[in-house]
Amino acid sequence: MQQLTEQMRKLDKEKEHSMNQVRELEASLAELRNQIAVPPPRDPPAGPSEIEQQLQAEAEQLQKELENLAGQLQAQIQDNEDLSRLNREHEQKLLELERAAESWGQQTEQHKQILENMQSDRVTMSRALSENRELKEQLAELQNGFVRLSNENIEITSTLQSEQHAKNELAKKLGQLQEKLGELKEPRP
Repeated sequence: MQQLTEQMRKLDKEKEHSMNQVRELEASLAELRNQIAVPPPRDPPAGPSEIEQQLQAEAEQLQKELENLAGQLQAQIQDNEDLSRLNREHEQKLLELERAAESWGQQTEQHKQILENMQSDRVTMSRALSENRELKEQLAELQNGFVRLSNENIEITSTLQSEQHAKNELAKKLGQLQEKLGELKEPRP
């Protein structure tokens, strides 16, 4: 039972860490959205602007953090499955002990102590199963957050690509206008 308690404590710490990461990632996405809302300059620079470079770097960092979070979620899911298996094994052992105790048919002090221990173990197992269900729900929330962050990351990348395309089109039109202006300035024979 000590091993089970340690596993539950470990899962709680990992869950809190993952939820903190989700909150940090959501704050980063909000900041990215605010930066993307800034209109581009009327005369685009020759290369990627500073804000575009920053957004691209932050988008890449966000992708890495999302992948890391996915790995942590997978590890938590595995730990959760291991805990469920351990719960089933303990429940089976308790049932076997209960059948053995009933077969004795003697109300000795030792028999009473065994029954009390089994009842205490049942309470502990019930609490562990309840916490296990809560962990599954929290894992589902984390997975939904991961999917949402992945979709928002895709939107950010798409916005960056659209801005780059618009900048290239503006640069092309500017070049054409400069070329026409040069032609107009040339003296005619």
